[in-house]
Amino acid sequence: MQAQLNPGIAYITGNGVAQDDRKAALWFAKAAVQGSVTAQYNLGLCYETGRGVEPDVYAATEWYEKAAEQGDAEVQAALERLEEYWEDEP
Repeated sequence: MQAQLNPGIAYITGNGVAQDDRKAALWFAKAAVQGSVTAQYNLGLCYETGRGVEPDVYAATEWYEKAAEQGDAEVQAALERLEEYWEDEP
């Protein structure tokens, strides 16, 4: 898991590699499906903000919820941000 998370962090920050949001999202996805809470949160953030992927509040919510299910308390703020979207949804 960590082996997939580290390149994602490097690409999103440009630390040691050329900054590349698309590559970051791909690495976060690899780590997220393996259960990395940090990757799940970061992938949710990518979907929420459109960094490296098409913006998608459904995917963002899904990944944030997966992180929350594993006890990530920080992801609660992200879910609350998206809650406003869901309240406006017809």
